[in-house]
Formats: sequence, C-alpha cells, structure tokens
Amino acid sequence: AVEAMKRGAFDYLRKPFEPSEIEIVITKALQHRELLRENARLRSEVAAKFSRGNIICQSAAMKAVVELVGRAAPTDYPVLIMGESGTGKDLVAKQIHYSSLRASFPFVSINCSAIPENLLESELFGHEKGAFSGATVSKPGFFSTVDKGTLFLDEIGDMSLALQPKLLRVLQDGEFFPVGSRTPLRTSVRIICASNQNIEQLIETGKFRMDLYYRINTIRLVLPPLRERMEEIPLLAELFLSRVKKARANAPDRFSREAIKRLMEYKWPGNVRELEHMVERAALICTGEEIKPEDLPSEILQSATADTANVSATDYRTERDKFEFNYFTKLLSQVSGDVQKAAKMAGIHRSTLYEKCAKLKITLEE
Repeated sequence: AVEAMKRGAFDYLRKPFEPSEIEIVITKALQHRELLRENARLRSEVAAKFSRGNIICQSAAMKAVVELVGRAAPTDYPVLIMGESGTGKDLVAKQIHYSSLRASFPFVSINCSAIPENLLESELFGHEKGAFSGATVSKPGFFSTVDKGTLFLDEIGDMSLALQPKLLRVLQDGEFFPVGSRTPLRTSVRIICASNQNIEQLIETGKFRMDLYYRINTIRLVLPPLRERMEEIPLLAELFLSRVKKARANAPDRFSREAIKRLMEYKWPGNVRELEHMVERAALICTGEEIKPEDLPSEILQSATADTANVSATDYRTERDKFEFNYFTKLLSQVSGDVQKAAKMAGIHRSTLYEKCAKLKITLEE
C-alpha cells in the first residue's frame, strides 16, 4: 500500500471492505480530479490574462517597459517598479510573475501603506503563539506560504525603518525570524517592489535605507503616466469596454469619435485606473450602442472645454517641445549639468535624457 501511494495511487482500501467504502473513495477521487482540472484551467487563464501580449504598448516608453519585463521575468532578481498611482504597477508585477519560472507557485500582493507596522511584520514573517497580545496560535507569514513564488510589496516607500533591515536580511540571506521566535526559517521568494514616491528623496530625509534600496533596485521599471502616452487611450478604452461587455450583454459596443476625442483631451490624473473606472461608469449610463460625450463625466467635458479655450494656434508637438525644453533645462540647472542625477530625478534612463537634449538642442555645458 505504501509503495502504491508513492507511485501515485489516490487511496487504498483494507480488506474486508464494504461497497459503500468503495463509493466514498471513488467520489473523493473524482472530486480531486475535477479540482486539479479546475486549478489547471484557472492557472492557464490567469497566465494568459497577464501575458506580455496583453500589455497595451503603442508608445515608445511602454514598449521599452515590455521589453525589459521580458528580460527580467526569467531571472530571480528583485524588481523595483516606479510610477504614479494608477499606472498599472500591480499589473506589471503579475506579468513578471506569470512569465517567470515561478508561475505555477503563488503570487501575493501586499500594500505596505495599508497595514499597520506591527501587523505588517506578522503578515510577512509570521509569529509564534504568545508573541504578542492576541497571538493565541502560531501563524506562518507570507515568506513561508509563498515559498518558491513571488511576493509583491506595493508602496515599499511607506515601510517603517524598523522593518526594513528584516526585509534586507531576507534579500541577502534568504532567512527570517517569525515574531517571537529565535529560530530562523529559510525561504525562496522572489521580491517585486513598487512605489509612487521618489525613494532617493526618502533616503536623503532618512526615511529609507540606502542598502535596502540598492537591493530592491536590481532591475528598475519606470511606468510613464497616461498623459505621456495619449496614443494608448483609445486602445485602453476599448479594452475596458470589452471587459464590461463580457459581464453585461446589454453594454454599449463602442465609443463615438467625439467621445474618444474628449478622452484624448483630458489629463487623467488618476492614470489608467481612472480611465478604467470612467469606462465602467459611462457604459452603465449609456442607453444606446455607442458611448457619446454626454455619457462621460463632467470633469472630462469641462477639462476639454477649458483646454480648448486656452490653446493657441500651435500644434501639440510644438507645445510639448516647449514644455520639455523648459523642464529639462531647469532640471539640469538644479544639478549643475549632472546627467545621471537629472535622469534619476526625472525617472528616465540616462540615454533617454541625452536623446532629449540632442532633440531639443539643450547644450549640457551651458
């Protein structure tokens, strides 16, 4: 019986047995098989949903992100994803995981700013019975339960200074101590971090450890805000509308040209997340087959009207070049022409800044 179980038998029966026992074991075996099939199907669907091909990347900036995701995914290096709130940092983290060799293992996301400091340590590392008031039983942390998988630490910049060296130990040695324990445990978890804050500034103000920053910053991805990749707005809007249609058969089929034009004129301070929620709202309000401007929120219509009233006869590219010239000139002046430092402050690669300077005819010596 033991040998049979080792070779893959689901269960075994001791003689003599009743027919009812056989029925129970067969029922359990069938249920177990269905669970395995359902699990495999769901994993396949999730992997397809978060594959690299599902990232909308019409802009050069997003194409660069997708390319770097493809290079980073097969490795076990820590990844730091930078970008404003709503730019899709969690989506990119999932795509890295489901494109990696760890895809069949768990992916867990934790928002460091949403959990109190004392609870966050217990959630990450676990705790022993009696470690603190209310700890009536021992509980494993995510570094144990997500072993061989990926742990996504969102808003890493809000992690307390007391907790940062414990995370650094995991990254350096693969070891951690549950709260209230003196026995170290080992883990093989890949860490992906994200932040909408400038971590270099947090280091300067003493709110973030430099050694931890160097550890999590092995691979750095910078997600541009939606206002800097306006050409992707129609594609994203259609994608979100198609998701609404899958959930509601009577949802509208498309956006009108005028509605798309209004979306392109809005600045999207909430980035992709704001666009997604707007599409869901517009689809709910719309009574026809086509979403029109009157179905859009008032702030989008008012913004478009205000921008139209203030726009001069110059085209978009001219205005954009003026803004970039003034922005990069002031930025370089602040750092005395240090391109490396200016690129970090702007959240772009150094080579990109050189290209911008050449295009805008900014002389670094000046």
